[in-house]
Amino acid sequence: MKKASIILLILSVLLLKMNIQISVKLALFAIFLLALSAEDLCSSWPLITLVFFIILTGLKLLQFDFYISTGFDLGIRASILHNLAYHGRLFDSLNQTGGFSGHIWPIAYPLFLLMYIWDDPRILLITQSFFISLIIPAACLLFKALNLEKRHRTILLSIVIFNIYLHRVSGFDFHPEALGISIFILGIYALEKRTYGIFYLSLLLTLILKEDVTIAWISLGFYYWFKNKKDALRIFIPTVIYGILAAILVLKYVNLGMMAGANYSGNFSITSRIKPVTEFFLSFAFLPILTVKGIVSYILPLFEHILSSKPIHYQLKCQYSAMLIPSVLLASIIALKRVKFKRNLLMLLVIVAGLFSVDEGLVERYIAYDRIDSKRKAYLDEIINELPQDEVVSAGNHITPHLVTTHRVYQFPLIKDADLIVIDTTWHDFTPLTADSGMKFLSQVIKSGNFKVVSDSLGVLILRKSSYR
Repeated sequence: MKKASIILLILSVLLLKMNIQISVKLALFAIFLLALSAEDLCSSWPLITLVFFIILTGLKLLQFDFYISTGFDLGIRASILHNLAYHGRLFDSLNQTGGFSGHIWPIAYPLFLLMYIWDDPRILLITQSFFISLIIPAACLLFKALNLEKRHRTILLSIVIFNIYLHRVSGFDFHPEALGISIFILGIYALEKRTYGIFYLSLLLTLILKEDVTIAWISLGFYYWFKNKKDALRIFIPTVIYGILAAILVLKYVNLGMMAGANYSGNFSITSRIKPVTEFFLSFAFLPILTVKGIVSYILPLFEHILSSKPIHYQLKCQYSAMLIPSVLLASIIALKRVKFKRNLLMLLVIVAGLFSVDEGLVERYIAYDRIDSKRKAYLDEIINELPQDEVVSAGNHITPHLVTTHRVYQFPLIKDADLIVIDTTWHDFTPLTADSGMKFLSQVIKSGNFKVVSDSLGVLILRKSSYR
């Protein structure tokens, strides 16, 4: 059997309707067996990339279909892009806010063209899966540029494919930063190959994803300062210029003092940071921490997150590890090239890293098994399909993505002139409110008499405005 067929068979195991944890573990060990036989996984990158893309896209679409996707952030991003495409304004209809909704992501201007292809949030999920899949060829190019041994390429690529932090990024709704991992890696490759046109394009495309991508590039610039000062300046100069411009734009929409206070003013505990940081490096077999130069390449974005007082930040959940992954991959390559490993020890580290990621629940990052409820899905589908186009809706966090491009919809607890309130209460999710605050507010709405309960079935609560005719 050809090697490409073997890889296809391995990755296809992920789609089997059996015990997914066991399936992924079998796939993991099969790939490591290929590594032990000195096979180069990168030689089959087109097939692997295609299968990876199909798997990720399938999981993301299932996530959407079963109402697991959320208004924060998929609904918000889709709302802004829809309004840019069809109304020519930068506006978040769900929360009735102007601008980029808390962050600066000028990539919205080219991205809104996607809404002309399919005016549906799912086009964003497919796009995100596509760019995450491109990490495979981008990583293989970087491996080749840095002359990484073939067996080490397979080891490192398998770590990336199964890495729990990559799947945390991929599994979290839609976020522009997720698009930047492969582009950032391509930028590093372009620097190594001295193809500066590709480098500057990659730099620009990643910088306009979000304002704090500048921190990741500056950290990488310090790494190149010790390697090639001209390359370091090629990073520093445009990044600093863009960072200043982005800061000016942020000040237009956001109070930086309040933002910094919200993210960094809480109690700081070293012990609470040790576990998530250790787990992050464990997922890369501790390779990124084995050389000082490697550490320099990602130290600033790492500090940006672990110094935060918000658990979602310092635990590197959702999209918060996205801009760490490219430089951590570079640091891992450096370690494999410079540190002399005994082969068995290296494979043991890598297998432990892979099993850690699998046991953290790769597929669960996309679809929590207890959320697969066909009856509730069918019921919600029926409600949405029967909603008149002229009816204004205030919907819960998991329902807004299904209405954002087709109806006038607000993100509950925003009600304004809504005729109807639809909430899936089984989630206990009232983002941006906490669960307790959301339930309290919902109770107040019901008690006020302005809305009356017309249905409470399968955990889906529907309220109709009392004065509605």
